[in-house]
Amino acid sequence: MSATSRGLTPFGLVVRVGRDLDNHHPCDFLELPRKKKKLLNNAGGDWRRRRNVVVVKCCSGGGPHGHSRGKSGGDNCCEECRFDSKLSRPNYRPRITKPSSSLAFVSPQSLFAWKQDNKFFPRCTPRPTGPQSRDSPPKRDTGIANEKDWGISLLHEDVNETGTNEDGSTWYRESGEDLGENGYRCRWTRMGGQNHDGTSEWKETWWEKSDWTGYKELGVEKSGKNAEGDSWWETWREVLHQDEWSNLARIERSAQKQAKSGSENAGWYENWWEKYDAKGWTEKGAHKYGRLNEQSWWEKWGEHYDGRGSVLKWTDKWAETELGTKWGDKWEEKFFAGIGSRQGETWHVSPSGETAGTTTSAAVAALLDSFSSIFHQSSSRASDAASFSKSIIPSSSPVNGSRIAVCLVGGARRFELTGPSIIERILKVYKNSDLFLHSPLDSNAYKLSLLKDAPRIAAVKIFRPEHIPETESQYRVLTASNSPNGIQGLLQYFNLVEGCLEMIKQHQTRNNFTYDWIVRTRVDTYWSAPLRPESFVRGRYLVPLGSSYWGLNDRLGIGDFNTSAVALSRLSLIPQLDEAGFRQLNSESAFKAQLTVKNVTHATSQVPFCVVTDRSYGFPPVGNGVPVVAMSTPGPMSGAKCRPCTPACTGTCVGQVMSRLSKVWSWTEWSNNGLKLCDAHAAWEEGWEKIFDKVAGQKLAAQRKRVQEMKVDRCVKDFEKMRKRTAQWNAPPGAEICRIGVGLQKVGR
Repeated sequence: MSATSRGLTPFGLVVRVGRDLDNHHPCDFLELPRKKKKLLNNAGGDWRRRRNVVVVKCCSGGGPHGHSRGKSGGDNCCEECRFDSKLSRPNYRPRITKPSSSLAFVSPQSLFAWKQDNKFFPRCTPRPTGPQSRDSPPKRDTGIANEKDWGISLLHEDVNETGTNEDGSTWYRESGEDLGENGYRCRWTRMGGQNHDGTSEWKETWWEKSDWTGYKELGVEKSGKNAEGDSWWETWREVLHQDEWSNLARIERSAQKQAKSGSENAGWYENWWEKYDAKGWTEKGAHKYGRLNEQSWWEKWGEHYDGRGSVLKWTDKWAETELGTKWGDKWEEKFFAGIGSRQGETWHVSPSGETAGTTTSAAVAALLDSFSSIFHQSSSRASDAASFSKSIIPSSSPVNGSRIAVCLVGGARRFELTGPSIIERILKVYKNSDLFLHSPLDSNAYKLSLLKDAPRIAAVKIFRPEHIPETESQYRVLTASNSPNGIQGLLQYFNLVEGCLEMIKQHQTRNNFTYDWIVRTRVDTYWSAPLRPESFVRGRYLVPLGSSYWGLNDRLGIGDFNTSAVALSRLSLIPQLDEAGFRQLNSESAFKAQLTVKNVTHATSQVPFCVVTDRSYGFPPVGNGVPVVAMSTPGPMSGAKCRPCTPACTGTCVGQVMSRLSKVWSWTEWSNNGLKLCDAHAAWEEGWEKIFDKVAGQKLAAQRKRVQEMKVDRCVKDFEKMRKRTAQWNAPPGAEICRIGVGLQKVGR
């Protein structure tokens, strides 16, 4: 071990040593020249009288390190070790000659001790007799006691021991190492104990994992209970790995804690996480929940940084007292390049059911006008899309000037209600968006002629559906449960989605460019307000909040090209899901699984659209029942099923219904009682047309009436106009499409 002017060097290096010319002092010394001056060891000079020289003699109980001469070398060497204190400055450096593999790795504690005392030690530390590990777990302040405090060592050989204390309580401790493929290595220690009658116990597990890919993981899990029935559990985990999709180094930290009372209905839970990658992408968040008998509260917050200047912060809080009073607030801040907005709402419900709330929207640096005036007023829904686009998308937004592919898939049922809203509130809002349509040929396909008014059409494919052979892996991964057409129905839908991705790739190849963003949605979606630019965040895939059905809501997806390429590969990724062990998944859970397998980060958000449905559902919905939202709902419907109706449930009724729905199935966000629910147990009510026209506004109502009164010749002309404006057209003749839907009528009738 070598000495320097800064303490003990932790590097395996040997410094140049000189030899005393006096035979009575055969000790090695360390030459530390000042600046460019060198020590001259000539026979005629007395090196002890030379100035600007520091001599370090390394001595210990076992004798000096380095060279020695005979048995008396150690004693002679330890007679004196002197320093010139005036010259012992931190800027001195030893002269290095060659490495030595025999020197051990020194603990950084030696360095820290010298820095704290700000002085040299009078002698060198003895060379350790055994090998020293270089890969022990790093020290950190995690809030969890260090394993050394418990006598745990992940470096020792396997341990398996038990014992009994004087009070009758027992304990155990065991440790070991697991090895696997690809260099997998897991060193672990488990310990625990219980009192004499087993009513109180505790357990702990510590582990350290790694493999040849560079994956590293540290973690701990603790749990326990007492004689009163109180129980608790906590875990902490830190992972370093290389992202499979982006090849970027990534760090993820997470912790979960929970406790439950054994004597009353009380407990709490919290979960927090942090994620980082090498390009500055960051995600932080926490979920907390607590209950004390009839009082309860929960809180969520999150932060997201895309590494390019975009920042999103949000909070969501809710509480209920034992008297029945409820309150909550939600806030969201979005910034890009110093420009952004802050908006939120607070609400309060008294025990008598009276509601009160406020909505706040603050623009920063003139980003946009009040959000609520666009979002909640029906007159704004019918406002001019061009002026909206100008006000909603700031020049500094990552969406501004970007190429966007809008992918529409599915059958055209009720397209007379949904199509015009897609044109007005997506395609006309984002001027650089190109439309890609992938739809089956059926009796409703003639309604697609409304897309002639779309600003830009890149590709259209209207095809005759054919049976898709089902493979063994598809049988294992997918389930026919809750699918109207079984597994074949899922495959047809997946084929529509991935087929649209292929159309986009072909268009990019022909025109030698790549889209910045892809918006994928269904043909049967009605948009009550324009799509917001905050929905576009690089590096993560956005899906609607709610209607998750044990997975992720797959009725809309927004992401950059790379994340979208994964999200839209619904068919081709099934074999990988099979290899990963996924079984019996519906569409939503399969969608979540493919993002998980490909390490694509997703986010949920409230979005102003719904899926128009003709199906009937029980009312009021309970458990796994499906709520059907009225299209007159002023707030975001986030892809819930909807129809034009006279609402059967509004205000506090909505909260009562939603609280009985499964959170992981059909539940839909209903904050501030903003939703309106339909009684959808039967067919659409009479007069639904007037209800829709009032909700949608005159412009969209006129398009509905146009389809209702459409003749074959008008339909054919519209398709021909649409074909001429489309870069890639793959569909039957317009006359064939129109006659299937409008009927066998004479042209001009």
